[in-house]
Amino acid sequence: MSVLELVRLDGKTALVTGCRRGIGKAFAVALAEAGADIVGVSKTLEPSGSAIEKEVHALGRKFRSYRCDFANRETRPRRSPPGKLGGGGKDTEITKDEGRFF
Repeated sequence: MSVLELVRLDGKTALVTGCRRGIGKAFAVALAEAGADIVGVSKTLEPSGSAIEKEVHALGRKFRSYRCDFANRETRPRRSPPGKLGGGGKDTEITKDEGRFF
């Protein structure tokens, strides 16, 4: 039995910050491979047509992007973006903050 068979995320939504490149992008792709839809947040993320959006869609999963710079307090949302792509809450959150994961 593979790891993906043990950790299926079908029907779940994951919020991934820093998803445009590096480890955040790798997490977004891995979660999509496991079956999760992705809500991606990054300070330089394109509103649509980004490389990560295309990768997630190629895996058959939904993707919604939000541009936000968490280092700038004024641009931070007062609450998390809606997690479910239809409007409900998120099921999983991968957050990068100065190299720490929460």
